[in-house]
Amino acid sequence: MFVKVLSSLLITFLLLSCYPQMREPADPDIAFKYYSRAIEQFQAKNYQDALIYIDQAIEKNNRLAKYFELRGDINNRQGMNINALEDYNKALRLRSFYPEVYIKIAAINYKADNFDESIRNYRKALAQDPENFDLILEIAENYIQQLHTDIAQYQLQDYLNGIKKSEIRINRKYYVLMAKLNFELQNYKIVVENIRTAEKYMPLNRNECVFYLRAMIETGALEQAYTLVTNKYKETVNESDFHFLRGLYYQKQGNIKDARTQLELSVAKKTTIFEAYTLLASLYNQMGETAKEQDILALGKQFEGARLINLE
Repeated sequence: MFVKVLSSLLITFLLLSCYPQMREPADPDIAFKYYSRAIEQFQAKNYQDALIYIDQAIEKNNRLAKYFELRGDINNRQGMNINALEDYNKALRLRSFYPEVYIKIAAINYKADNFDESIRNYRKALAQDPENFDLILEIAENYIQQLHTDIAQYQLQDYLNGIKKSEIRINRKYYVLMAKLNFELQNYKIVVENIRTAEKYMPLNRNECVFYLRAMIETGALEQAYTLVTNKYKETVNESDFHFLRGLYYQKQGNIKDARTQLELSVAKKTTIFEAYTLLASLYNQMGETAKEQDILALGKQFEGARLINLE
């Protein structure tokens, strides 16, 4: 009798001890709820809250690549690139076929001027998604930044060959990259042609406007460039760009006085265009104002090496 009672009590105890566990959701279910909340907060741009939720999701389940990808996205959006790269690499360790993550890693490296690493990751993405021909454009852009113009030209041709076979419309970025490449090669007429084609897709941004008009001036189309900068593109470029381009226009016409005035205004507006400083310095030199020449060169030195095709 005693044994039966003891057995009954033991069974009851075991059932009661198991009951909370039976009702409690499994860790993967809890993790998914946190993940869903993290997505909601990320989309609402509440990045700190999103980070808290995704950390909780990973704590409950650290075996899903998409959780680490999301945490990488959150860190990337906040400019925490090192943390983002760590998360993306963790995602890749959990899932080897992941072209979208290779693309994100490549983009971070491009912004950090780590062009070789960017190319390497774009190539990995392309190997996994060979029909994504836009990745070839990204690779070409990296080579343009490195001034490997021959390789960049080859990549752009490779892009054209690929989309021709697949009957895909040419991406606007192809024309922009052709313009940037030829700007570096000083083929200014080709720059103008390609930017005009790009503009048929969508309006030009500030960067595209500036190097387009700069190229147009080099082709000798001074009046057309002046009309565009003072009318059509006046609201697209900023004030310092506006004065720089007008200064260049006057300088090409031999109007040193007005060129000087416009370039001084561009510098006063804190232009980041290095040529504005060197051109103004050359005007000071022509006028025998050597002290001003040295001062303006010293002021512009911080922008030395900056390229017009990368204007931000």
